[in-house]
Amino acid sequence: MPIEIGEVNAEVEVDAAGGGSGGEQPHSEASAEALQRWQEVARRDTQLAARTQAWGFDD
Repeated sequence: MPIEIGEVNAEVEVDAAGGGSGGEQPHSEASAEALQRWQEVARRDTQLAARTQAWGFDD
């Protein structure tokens, strides 16, 4: 059954300061942890790419 969507109106308010109402700052610990996870993912991707190439798979 087809669904028909008429007019949609939305308003979004953006805080130019970029912080929450409490003036929270990004946690550097969380950023460091996220960076470490991304580095691990990149390292694993490199390992898997080398393994794929060694086995001659052409994905």
